[in-house]
Amino acid sequence: MSEEDISRYVERVANVGIAIRRGDVVVLRPSLAHRELAVALAETCYRAGAAAVEVEYDDPRIDAARIRHGSKQALRAHLPWREAQARAFGEERVELVQFHGDFELDV
Repeated sequence: MSEEDISRYVERVANVGIAIRRGDVVVLRPSLAHRELAVALAETCYRAGAAAVEVEYDDPRIDAARIRHGSKQALRAHLPWREAQARAFGEERVELVQFHGDFELDV
């Protein structure tokens, strides 16, 4: 994607998809391959008045490590802050954006 395409895309996601408002909290869940898109969306959200933008990168290799090498306890773990976060998603001012799709990671 060109920078112009990314800019147009994130403007639509922010203003139409999640309808960002001043004071909103935005949680982004991109894969590592979507980093540039996540940064552009975070910038757009902050310009629109977001109170905070949190990024939780998804890395399938970390998930695979837990499955391959984690104990039974690790596989069943329920993290208390994740439960609190899930409840917060029901609040009016918290927006969640998940990124899906395969892209080449240019490192």
